Amino acid sequence: MDFIFNYWNIIWFFVCLFLGTVFGTLAEKRHFASIAKREAELADIKVYSAKILPEDARAVDQPFVSGFVVISHDYLKSIFAAFRRIFGGRIRSYETLAKRSKREAVLRLKEQARAQGATAVYNVRIDTSSVSKGLGDMAVTVEAYAYGTAVK
Repeated sequence: MDFIFNYWNIIWFFVCLFLGTVFGTLAEKRHFASIAKREAELADIKVYSAKILPEDARAVDQPFVSGFVVISHDYLKSIFAAFRRIFGGRIRSYETLAKRSKREAVLRLKEQARAQGATAVYNVRIDTSSVSKGLGDMAVTVEAYAYGTAVK
């Protein structure tokens, strides 16, 4: 009887793992599609890393704008990343995690700039950090914070 109980626990574990992977991948794809759509909508607001504003630019009422996001990925990707860490090489799941978080933070910065009537954001900086750790102290949640000066 214990054997059957353990057998079903193992099956249930793999079913949950499979469903988590499927839904996690779908959520990631939907987020990338949302990012691409919003980037197209906000393409008119330019973002520059230059510290010096052009002479004809004037700051909006509240020139400091920022965007903040915390993004995580599914547990199975953490397991695969742990294997990749053992054998070496690129960890693509973390690359996409970092890419998604940075792009989303910049989009939120642009949305805040647009709400204030800005046409550009200068002196843009992006800070990233790991919020939580997973297997072997590997990052599973990344935060990104983008900030800059909004101008017309």
